[in-house]
Amino acid sequence: MVLRRPLEFTAELIYGALQQLGVERPVVVGHSWGAIVALSLAAQHPADMAGLVLLSGYYFWTLRPDVLLVIPGAILVLGDILRYTVSPWLGRLMMPLLKRSMFSPLPVPTRFRSEYSDAMALRPSQIRATSVDGALMILGALMNRASYDDLRMPVVIMAGAADKVVFARSAKRLQARIPGSVLQIVERVGHMVHYAVPGQVVEMVERVAQASAKGSREQSLPGRALPEESTRAA
Repeated sequence: MVLRRPLEFTAELIYGALQQLGVERPVVVGHSWGAIVALSLAAQHPADMAGLVLLSGYYFWTLRPDVLLVIPGAILVLGDILRYTVSPWLGRLMMPLLKRSMFSPLPVPTRFRSEYSDAMALRPSQIRATSVDGALMILGALMNRASYDDLRMPVVIMAGAADKVVFARSAKRLQARIPGSVLQIVERVGHMVHYAVPGQVVEMVERVAQASAKGSREQSLPGRALPEESTRAA
């Protein structure tokens, strides 16, 4: 089940956690791979979601060389050997480059440098989880795309204009598929939109919550002038 329907499985785990915590009709924020998990959650439980704020998501399949790099770590036996031998060392060598590419064109924030634990990210169990997520990324996007046209809730899609991990054109394609959704392209920002413009992300969450509270079936978001907005990082 996990391999066949990765998004649905992950979304159901999150939904179960929300139920246990007593969280009702949340605004769900998803970043990168988590953005299509959020879309899957909304597709499976639309009446229980107030709306979505999607950041730098991978919504449509594309050829990705990075997927080929992580697939060996997800293979039984071979992946076990790699995770306990060479993968942590290779990961440590590549980590500075990965961080720069995630935040580019902005510098890696000082707080992220000091508080992000490379050692925790390179544990064998975490390498396996990351490898499986990467290996299933294209499959997840393919399986999720059929639900985009049916979403009838407030949705904001944010992307960095300079994102080198997932190009902003993916966000533009998604905005065209979800009726009434808002697209906000942030200039001079890369993949880590929530680090670059946290205030704008919070504002979008508040706008989605307000639109949901009004119960508009047309998904009219407060303050929206056009389906696509362009802003700049402060």
